Amino acid sequence: MKKDFNEVIRKYIKNHPEERNKMKSIINDTISLPFFDDFSAGNSVYPDQTKWRDKCVFINDGMAIDPPTVGVATFDGINQYGFPYFLTSLEYTADTLTSQFINLDSTTFSTDTTVFLSFFYQSSGNGNAPDDGDSLVLQFKYYDDSLAAYNWATVWEANGQSLATPFQQVFVQINDTLLNYTDTFHLDKLTFFTNNFQFRFMNLASGYGDIDVWNLDYVYLDKNRSPHDTTILDIAFVNEPPSFLKNYQQMPWTHYCVDTIAEMVTQYPLTIRNNDILSHLVCYTTTVDSLGTIIYTYPFNTSSCFLIDTLSDKTDTSQIINGNPANFYFRPNNFDWAQFNIKHFLTETSGDINTNNDTLRYLQRFTDYYAYDDGTAEEGYGTWGYGAELAMQFKTTKADTLRGVYMFFNQMVNDVHLDLFALTIWSDIQVNNSGSTVLHSMIDQSPMYDTGMEAFHYYVLDTPQFIPKGTFYVGWVQDPSYEALINIGLDMNTNWDSTRLFYNTNGTWYPSELPGTVMIRPVFGASATITGIKPDNSLSNSIGIYPNPANNAIYLKWTSKDHIPSSDLMTEIYDPAGRLILSQTGYQDEINISTISEGFYFVKMSDRNSSASFTRKLVISR
Repeated sequence: MKKDFNEVIRKYIKNHPEERNKMKSIINDTISLPFFDDFSAGNSVYPDQTKWRDKCVFINDGMAIDPPTVGVATFDGINQYGFPYFLTSLEYTADTLTSQFINLDSTTFSTDTTVFLSFFYQSSGNGNAPDDGDSLVLQFKYYDDSLAAYNWATVWEANGQSLATPFQQVFVQINDTLLNYTDTFHLDKLTFFTNNFQFRFMNLASGYGDIDVWNLDYVYLDKNRSPHDTTILDIAFVNEPPSFLKNYQQMPWTHYCVDTIAEMVTQYPLTIRNNDILSHLVCYTTTVDSLGTIIYTYPFNTSSCFLIDTLSDKTDTSQIINGNPANFYFRPNNFDWAQFNIKHFLTETSGDINTNNDTLRYLQRFTDYYAYDDGTAEEGYGTWGYGAELAMQFKTTKADTLRGVYMFFNQMVNDVHLDLFALTIWSDIQVNNSGSTVLHSMIDQSPMYDTGMEAFHYYVLDTPQFIPKGTFYVGWVQDPSYEALINIGLDMNTNWDSTRLFYNTNGTWYPSELPGTVMIRPVFGASATITGIKPDNSLSNSIGIYPNPANNAIYLKWTSKDHIPSSDLMTEIYDPAGRLILSQTGYQDEINISTISEGFYFVKMSDRNSSASFTRKLVISR
């Protein structure tokens, strides 16, 4: 099932509001050969603006399957702001990726037959496959001297076939003979060879939302090439980095601290690719740091090295025991949160043309929720039918109070935000049977989109539930009067559904047979409090705070301005020790937190003229 907006792009824009202004500016510098991009540089969801003129495609490391190197450009039906282009089944031009101006002046290149553009492409990957009639198109810009004008010529096209395909490499020569079909009457007036040559990729889509997915990688334009030039000296990581936790991507810090070693992986896989024609000895190192101090290094005394054959992969399974310290685990502290920066990096190979793909970074975060998913929904999962039930299994390491649930619902073509379900907690489900034990049911809930943490919506339980140590289930029961599909985000880079997800549409509970992980996150622990302050939640339904985790700014959103005059609103940020870090009076859409260090804080919103207040936990992460 598809999802119909991109929560990663929308979160990125929230955390980087300056990007909205950058979208209006265009870099006009002409660049020289060679042109190369494997989409591994930087942390932006947008393409490198020194190489590309637009921001339509999604730069990521999760949508592709087995790419040449980590990082791809994904084409779909989502615009640069993370929203669908059109609500239509007709074919339309969706994403476009246009190069900056490139100097291919006629004096130097018009007789050069060695100028080639090569790239790798894949249909579907972890996303929705393009249908027959959908396509990925490559165009070159040419100059028509007779009209003194530029135009675009299609020089290559791939048609979708509703299938997922592996990456394939394509070579296209920059040669004016490609213009033969464009205008047979004055070919001598048409040429690609100008000092502001450009090329562009675009996808033609025929649906709504995150559909008709194509992945692009390893775009390379240069002279002195041929179609046999299929190798390049580039040693690179291939996939996104793993979590160091065995059972979850994230979990509550206080729960992790109950049995630290039991929650750690004993090994973690890293796939490295040799894209060269020769074999190479490849070495890498892993480090973990806490607040700038390295607390773990793998391996113990030197880099981990092995030989990789030409055009081959090597997946090394690193043993935690062989690092320093051996049998590493994250050390408990006195707080109820923690985060650690994990870095994997290759020792530079002499002559390697691209070092951007030689480093992987992963933020291991512990707050107050359990998460199987990595935060990105490549697909969607849904239940259909009157009274349909869906339940995700979790196992707690200690008895604690369940306060709420994060859920990431995918917006669909049909608006279902008025369709109701009961948010349900079970203590037991009998698979291949109808039996189940409901702990709590909160009726008359509906799918909510793009609020709270990333694109997750936080459902606060009307009555907090005590959960004993062990197994419980979280999910929903659809209202008996609604049959419409309720669609929840599906992370395709983790795969817990086959052992943790269960559904009931006909009176019997069955385990899911589809790959991936649905995006449900139960939240535990006491309500947010600050030393010496008693919170009053009477304002909590009037004001929203996002994003969380935050980067350089947080934003306030009124759901009701009738509660108090905005001039009477007081905003305060405290550290865990209760020290006041920031204070301001009056309502502002944006609060600058760029000068506050990374870590865990409390945000208190209060009415200066009454005792009404509420407090929210805030994580600042950069």
